[in-house]
Amino acid sequence: MKSMTIEFNKFKFFKGIILGLMIGGIVLTALLGITAAALTAAGIPDNTAIEIILTAICSVSAYTSGFICSKFLGVRGIVNGAVS
Repeated sequence: MKSMTIEFNKFKFFKGIILGLMIGGIVLTALLGITAAALTAAGIPDNTAIEIILTAICSVSAYTSGFICSKFLGVRGIVNGAVS
Protein backbone atom coordinates (compact mmCIF):
# COMPACT_ATOMS: atom_id res chain seq x y z
CA MET A 1 0.00 0.00 0.00
CA LYS A 2 1.31 3.44 -0.91
CA SER A 3 1.99 5.91 1.90
CA MET A 4 0.06 9.18 1.79
CA THR A 5 2.60 11.48 3.42
CA ILE A 6 2.93 15.11 2.49
CA GLU A 7 6.41 16.11 1.48
CA PHE A 8 7.76 19.18 3.28
CA ASN A 9 9.09 21.74 0.83
CA LYS A 10 11.29 24.24 2.67
CA PHE A 11 11.48 26.67 -0.24
CA LYS A 12 7.70 26.86 -0.60
CA PHE A 13 7.29 27.16 3.18
CA PHE A 14 9.67 30.13 3.48
CA LYS A 15 8.27 31.71 0.33
CA GLY A 16 4.77 31.56 1.83
CA ILE A 17 5.96 32.99 5.14
CA ILE A 18 7.82 35.85 3.45
CA LEU A 19 4.90 36.59 1.11
CA GLY A 20 2.49 36.69 4.05
CA LEU A 21 4.77 38.96 6.06
CA MET A 22 5.27 41.34 3.14
CA ILE A 23 1.56 41.67 2.45
CA GLY A 24 0.84 42.02 6.17
CA GLY A 25 3.44 44.80 6.36
CA ILE A 26 1.91 46.58 3.38
CA VAL A 27 -1.55 46.38 4.95
CA LEU A 28 -0.17 47.65 8.27
CA THR A 29 1.60 50.59 6.64
CA ALA A 30 -1.46 51.55 4.59
CA LEU A 31 -3.87 51.36 7.53
CA LEU A 32 -1.52 53.29 9.81
CA GLY A 33 -1.12 56.00 7.16
CA ILE A 34 -4.86 56.32 6.66
CA THR A 35 -5.47 56.38 10.41
CA ALA A 36 -2.73 58.96 11.03
CA ALA A 37 -4.18 61.25 8.36
CA ALA A 38 -7.70 60.84 9.74
CA LEU A 39 -6.64 61.47 13.35
CA THR A 40 -4.62 64.51 12.35
CA ALA A 41 -7.54 65.94 10.40
CA ALA A 42 -10.01 65.22 13.21
CA GLY A 43 -7.69 66.38 15.98
CA ILE A 44 -8.46 63.52 18.39
CA PRO A 45 -6.26 63.95 21.49
CA ASP A 46 -7.62 60.99 23.49
CA ASN A 47 -4.84 58.43 23.99
CA THR A 48 -7.24 55.62 24.91
CA ALA A 49 -9.00 55.84 21.56
CA ILE A 50 -5.67 55.86 19.73
CA GLU A 51 -4.46 52.75 21.60
CA ILE A 52 -7.65 50.87 20.75
CA ILE A 53 -7.43 51.85 17.09
CA LEU A 54 -3.76 50.84 16.86
CA THR A 55 -4.47 47.48 18.51
CA ALA A 56 -7.25 46.83 15.99
CA ILE A 57 -4.99 47.78 13.07
CA CYS A 58 -2.21 45.48 14.26
CA SER A 59 -4.72 42.66 14.67
CA VAL A 60 -6.08 43.12 11.16
CA SER A 61 -2.61 43.13 9.62
CA ALA A 62 -1.54 40.03 11.60
CA TYR A 63 -4.71 38.23 10.49
CA THR A 64 -4.08 39.24 6.88
CA SER A 65 -0.50 37.99 7.06
CA GLY A 66 -1.55 34.61 8.45
CA PHE A 67 -4.43 34.27 6.00
CA ILE A 68 -2.27 34.98 2.94
CA CYS A 69 0.43 32.60 4.16
CA SER A 70 -1.99 29.74 4.81
CA LYS A 71 -3.80 30.24 1.50
CA PHE A 72 -0.52 30.27 -0.42
CA LEU A 73 0.76 27.05 1.17
CA GLY A 74 -2.54 25.18 1.16
CA VAL A 75 -1.62 22.65 3.87
CA ARG A 76 -1.48 23.01 7.65
CA GLY A 77 -3.07 26.42 7.38
CA ILE A 78 -3.48 27.17 11.06
CA VAL A 79 0.12 26.23 11.85
CA ASN A 80 1.60 28.20 8.96
CA GLY A 81 -0.65 31.17 9.66
CA ALA A 82 0.46 31.20 13.30
CA VAL A 83 4.12 31.04 12.26
CA SER A 84 3.58 34.02 9.98
